[in-house]
Amino acid sequence: PNQAPEVELARLPGVGPALAGRIVRSREAEGLFRNVDELVRVQGVGPATMDRLRPFLEVEAAPLITSPATSVGSLIGTPPPVASPLAPLPGGGVFPGAGWEGGQEERVAVNRASREELQRLPGVGPALAARIEDDRLRNGAYQTPDDLLRVPGIGPATLSRLRDRIQLP
Repeated sequence: PNQAPEVELARLPGVGPALAGRIVRSREAEGLFRNVDELVRVQGVGPATMDRLRPFLEVEAAPLITSPATSVGSLIGTPPPVASPLAPLPGGGVFPGAGWEGGQEERVAVNRASREELQRLPGVGPALAARIEDDRLRNGAYQTPDDLLRVPGIGPATLSRLRDRIQLP
């Protein structure tokens, strides 16, 4: 549930498009799920739904860098593919963090990054990446990390996870 896009969550038994949307919005607003049972924080997920979903879901420690493409296989425990630590797309929106060999994550230049690059940030899925891109086009470049608070779905908790992973002018 931490990596899957809305369309893939909707394929799970008992989920459907509306509940999948609520799961993604909860993930974006409140942060990643630490375990499968945290899905009960989503309206519409009760004990019966959890019983149907539990065999299909696994929550693991979030990888440092994942491919934005996620398959249903990743929902049931197959680890997602890992991208190269230096995988900038044309236009250069991704940079290695200082001391990559030391285990630090890459930084994403939010003012230049594509939607796919934005999805490399923790807790940023396709919907939130689209909102960041739309806000950037409407309101101009981000000057400080706090400027991201104007994006619907980014609150103080999400921003605190992003601060060390974003590159600004």
